[in-house]
Amino acid sequence: MHSGQHIEVLFKLVKVDLRTSGGVLRSGRPEGVRQELWALLCVYQALRTLITRAAVIAGVDPARISFPPVLDAVKSSVRTALSP
Repeated sequence: MHSGQHIEVLFKLVKVDLRTSGGVLRSGRPEGVRQELWALLCVYQALRTLITRAAVIAGVDPARISFPPVLDAVKSSVRTALSP
């Protein structure tokens, strides 16, 4: 698998796991697009790291922890933290 294929796999995972629309990014400028993609990849990596650490603590295989419920829990936590 060459680097182009790795990138395609990564973007597919981000699109599916983070449930992004896969459509047009909000920014209309190249710098903004790079920033949005970087932010998505950082969030994805942070959540995957959280899953791995939780799995180690629980003594389970990280593959057994489903990504969508983790994403939902984090979104809910952020909404709660930001609500007045």
